[in-house]
Amino acid sequence: MKNSAAQKRKQVPAGYLVVGVDPHKKKHAAVLMTQDFVVCSKLKFDNAREGFEKVLERVRTEMLKTGCRGVIFAIETGAHHWRNLAYFLDEKGIPLRLINQFTLKRRREGKDLNHRKNDYRDSEVAAQLLCTGEFNAARLSQGVYRTEKAVRQCPGTSSVPRNRRRSLSWPEHFLS
Repeated sequence: MKNSAAQKRKQVPAGYLVVGVDPHKKKHAAVLMTQDFVVCSKLKFDNAREGFEKVLERVRTEMLKTGCRGVIFAIETGAHHWRNLAYFLDEKGIPLRLINQFTLKRRREGKDLNHRKNDYRDSEVAAQLLCTGEFNAARLSQGVYRTEKAVRQCPGTSSVPRNRRRSLSWPEHFLS
């Protein structure tokens, strides 16, 4: 039986720059670090295409400074704010891995005795989890499943306009 953590660590090639991202509604926080956990820089960028381009430019300059031969992103999957960045990176062909928010929280609590929590610390822990092989090997949805509207619609309400829908009480909903 093969060790899945060892297999995941092999997915992160040696000599790569690791970018941990803590996504938020308006601005994401990112930490750029090498695989030996040396933090190169920290930055915040907008949750828009311009902000994503800004972080890619910063990554290019850090790669030149540190001599890294590639980059991989570790993105925390809290709420839905990570999706824009993830699809942008996927479109550009840049590798990324998704980090479970609960795994990140437990790692942060276990490692920090002073229980400090801020955006940059979460980004740093996400990058560390990627380097240690503790991430989700998930693929991004494509096509129809990519849009959030196609997912989790209430049954029978898709053809009725939103202002015409009547709210169902629990008993009425289960009896019909």
